[in-house]
Amino acid sequence: QRQMCIRDRLSALLAKTTLLRSYSWLLLVLLVAVLMLLLLTGYDSKLILPIIARLSRKKIISNTALEDVWDTFRNLVKDKNLLMKSIALSSAVWLMELLRLWLIGLSVGVNLSIYDLVYVDAIYILSGLLALTPGGLGMAEGGLILALSTLGISIEKAVAIAIIERLISYGLATVTGGLATLVVGGK
Repeated sequence: QRQMCIRDRLSALLAKTTLLRSYSWLLLVLLVAVLMLLLLTGYDSKLILPIIARLSRKKIISNTALEDVWDTFRNLVKDKNLLMKSIALSSAVWLMELLRLWLIGLSVGVNLSIYDLVYVDAIYILSGLLALTPGGLGMAEGGLILALSTLGISIEKAVAIAIIERLISYGLATVTGGLATLVVGGK
């Protein structure tokens, strides 16, 4: 009963974000554009590095790890050829993830529009990132089910989509990595 009440409240909250759902792809593009602009103009050291310092002082994350990530982004922006290849590859992988989610939806009788796919995938990714478990296990599925249920998809179909999605994305990668480790050998 309590779980259903929490799910209903979260569903109602997400359902009210129809504007976000409609324009989620635009928000993602704008976020990336702002980060790229910061890198290209050199303002990253004035805006981002103080945030890194603050996070490391509070022991949220190690200062060197964040600086390494930001240095990698900075170097990536300097090499335009590598930047274009990285953007193309990242876009292709993301489009394939959307295609996989769409095909899984079709397999259980749910036809999601491209806008719904972007919305659901964004919630799915964010909920997995916020989880404290390995691979976002548990949280990611919950976020996916919640996002699908806000679109009016039955809980049974949403759970089926989440299970199939995680078996493919997480389970297949784990099995493949395990087999590669056995064949190649790991230290």
